[in-house]
Order: sequence, then C-alpha cells, then structure tokens
Amino acid sequence: HNVLGAIGAMLDGSAKAFIGLGGNFARATPDSALVAKALKNLKLTVNIATKPNHSHLMPGEVSFILPCLGRTEIDLNSAGQSQVVSVEDSMSMVHGSAGINRPASP
Repeated sequence: HNVLGAIGAMLDGSAKAFIGLGGNFARATPDSALVAKALKNLKLTVNIATKPNHSHLMPGEVSFILPCLGRTEIDLNSAGQSQVVSVEDSMSMVHGSAGINRPASP
C-alpha cells in the first residue's frame, strides 16, 4: 500500500498490522486523529526507530518499539569491523555514511 491505501486498509479492517521503519507515521499523515484511531485498532504495531516519537504512543493490541542504530553511530559487523550504511539525501542521491559515535547501547 501507499500511505493513503494503508490508512484505508487500517480503517476498513483489511490491514491487521503496521510496521514502521523510522519516521512519525501518525503525525506525517493528512488526518492525524483518524490515523491514531486506526493504529490503535490494529492487532500489531511495530516501530523501528532511532528515537521515540508520537506514533509510538498509538499502540495496537500488541506493540513493539525496536531500537536501531542512527547513521551517526558506529555499526560493527560480526567480525568487529566498522561498516558503511547507505543514506538517501534530499535530492534522492544515495551514498555511504560511516558513523563516528559509539552506539547508545551495545
């Protein structure tokens, strides 16, 4: 679904779960109050985020908030070597970014 299709599916009951990868879905939509109700009616909500936001306050029946590294944090692979992550800038250009800060948690 696109954003409007996802909201429609949440409202008509055909969507049972929401998985958000970053961003503040509820606040970024055209009708935040309606989307808040739709999110709370879902069986499952999962948000993967670098920091808390308002969408996390609108849980489904079962809800998970999963942390992830921010692009400024060092990302080590299984061999303990620093990795580059891909980021997309405002001009839709994708490039590598290597964090320089220790992760907030291991």
